Amino acid sequence: MTKELQNLLSLLESPNQENRDLGAVLAENYQEEFKTHFGYEIAEYQELLTFLLTHKGWNIEMPIMEITELYLRRKGLTVLPQRISILKNLVTLDLSCNLFATFQSEILQLTNLQNLQLDKNRLETLPKEIEQLQKLVKLDLSENQLQTLPKEIGQLQNLVELDLSGNDLQILPVAICKLEKIKSLNLRKIKLHNLPTEIGQMQGLESLNLSENQIKSLPLEIIHLKKIISLDIGGNQLENLPIEITRLQSLKVLSIFDNQLENLPPEIGQLQELSILYSLGNKLQNLPPEIGQLQSLEKIILNSNQLQTLPKEIGQLQKLEMLILSNNQLQNLPLEIGQLQKLKILGLSNNQLQNLPKELAKITTLEKIYIEGNPKNIFIPDALKHLVDFGSGLKD
Repeated sequence: MTKELQNLLSLLESPNQENRDLGAVLAENYQEEFKTHFGYEIAEYQELLTFLLTHKGWNIEMPIMEITELYLRRKGLTVLPQRISILKNLVTLDLSCNLFATFQSEILQLTNLQNLQLDKNRLETLPKEIEQLQKLVKLDLSENQLQTLPKEIGQLQNLVELDLSGNDLQILPVAICKLEKIKSLNLRKIKLHNLPTEIGQMQGLESLNLSENQIKSLPLEIIHLKKIISLDIGGNQLENLPIEITRLQSLKVLSIFDNQLENLPPEIGQLQELSILYSLGNKLQNLPPEIGQLQSLEKIILNSNQLQTLPKEIGQLQKLEMLILSNNQLQNLPLEIGQLQKLKILGLSNNQLQNLPKELAKITTLEKIYIEGNPKNIFIPDALKHLVDFGSGLKD
């Protein structure tokens, strides 16, 4: 590139409007040299420049040719300039919360893209040419109107994170299961009825969100997801917790809220790494004694079930910091609850408790006990009165 052409680009990309105006005048004299060097018309370059300056999506101090990140969130965009392909070094492109009804073909020319965010648009389809974006690591297509996906999406072999939540897919394409490097897959609220058995091929998966669908069962092959850390199957139609889940020995977070579960299997005690259990909004009447084997548990959320008693083994959870039991049918608590030496928050609102066991006073870490909605004459030992909260607290 000649020095004159470099100076022209500096003027055209200047933060100063007068410099840009001067560059526009001088550009008339460099049209042939510009096209010979870059392969496109200077007018196309100026169109892209005007677009970028208008929407201010990058660090203006950086030359256009060197842009690696472009943030165009909430700009009301329906199309992209044709020559956005000039941005050959682009690694991150954020087009979320716009008005795109179709996938912009110009994106396919940005072959260095690693992070593409198209969430909260109006996309109905993806082109099969999506496979050209071979360097993609993160793809967010959530909150669109997608009903199908091309099988070519399974060719994105470097993809680590894929978010399809909030679409109308109903069926998960088997091609998705070919993404061998995938670690995070979000399928929340896509009207899914079941998972393909091929889900077991995604053996590097660490986070799987299946919440707010219409799933009644999980395939046996889910046991092959040996690396999964977080599993969310809340808001579905499960009547029983699949035994296969208890084979996922790396699992740390399990969300099974708002299903139709009446019990938890004794095998749940095998989840030795589990630290958080969300099971609110089910029909649980009791907990298995094996719950006490979950020595890594730090948080249990069990509000809005039908619990009448707690097993004495609850006292074995030596790492437990939060225990939420609001909106159940508990009439008493086991004395062993006083053995929870790291407990900080205890939610007991809207039960039928007649008293709080004095053993709770042994827990030096305890910060708050929520008891709104229990009988008015509930007995509270003097040693606990400073911890009791009669407000709404964590009842929901």
